[in-house]
Amino acid sequence: KPQGLFRVSASQIIFPGYLAIYDAKVGDADEREKDDNEKNDDTDPVSLPNLKQGDILDASSVDGKQHFTEPPPRFTDASLVKKLEEEGIGRPSTYATTIQTVLNRDYAERQARSLVPTENGFIVNDFLVEHMNRYVAIPFTSELEGRLDSIANGEDQYSDVVRSVWEPFFDDYSNAKENAPKQQKITDIPCEECENGLYIVRRSRHGEFLGCSNYPECKSLRPLTKEGEPETPTEPESSSHLCPRCGNGTIIKTGPYGQYLECEKRGSKNCDFRTGIPVGISCPECDEEQKNGQLVERSSRRGTFYACWNYPNCTYNSNSIEPANIKEARPLEEREAAQQKAIKRAKKRPKRRTRRRT
Repeated sequence: KPQGLFRVSASQIIFPGYLAIYDAKVGDADEREKDDNEKNDDTDPVSLPNLKQGDILDASSVDGKQHFTEPPPRFTDASLVKKLEEEGIGRPSTYATTIQTVLNRDYAERQARSLVPTENGFIVNDFLVEHMNRYVAIPFTSELEGRLDSIANGEDQYSDVVRSVWEPFFDDYSNAKENAPKQQKITDIPCEECENGLYIVRRSRHGEFLGCSNYPECKSLRPLTKEGEPETPTEPESSSHLCPRCGNGTIIKTGPYGQYLECEKRGSKNCDFRTGIPVGISCPECDEEQKNGQLVERSSRRGTFYACWNYPNCTYNSNSIEPANIKEARPLEEREAAQQKAIKRAKKRPKRRTRRRT
């Protein structure tokens, strides 16, 4: 005869434990269980007699119920930290930074309390699993953490551990860089700036955009709407301000962060002036020296401030542009000393390069 394995479970308080402190009755839990069962089911609450292994039981009824397997719940900050601790990955001081990095790079997003992977996160994960699987596997990170601890304990040499990790990593990285296909989608939209280029859907931390297939020879870009359609470019607006570097006119353009001002000769590479939109107040120090200086709004870690668009040749700034609170012009010697420091600092600063993810 065909046989099946059936399982039944029930609980019963046999020792009150801490419930005795609250003067709770032993049967309270059973009564609550009975009430819940009466609300949710027509059957009697489950109660088991004292059973021993080998006892023969009679089946009074067999009821079939369908249950669907549900996926495991998504990670929250707390459950992710618990998982990292179980796998021996990271340190308590790095957990918050790790989660914030995942969010900042658009690998996941918060939905209520859950961390939900984004499309960008799936693409990056699939790419790394296929081409750099060893380094995204859980054992690699936990084992490396152990080797770093052995360095701190004086059991291993720093150079030996780094060499054993870096040399194979660099080989795998170089191989993936040369042979891995680019994660991009070619469209049939012709480039607006070159003759034979087509726009390609690329990705960055700010989302998808269109870039020319002839990059880096052609750097034409077009934004995409939320629906994935090419956004119609807006024509630059003429501005009443003159370029402080070459004296030509300026135009107003719109970028990912809003409007900005640039020289009309910037496209022909005859002038590289670009700045924010002036707030309508001229620079007090440039006015004294009869220079073309305007204040623009800037941001820093300390908040918003207003600075001259001639930086580093003019280092004037003010925290307010209200007539009663605007900063007065500094003495000539003080502003010249600050100007020399700013110019020297600007020469040492490396040129910023824009990284585009493909």
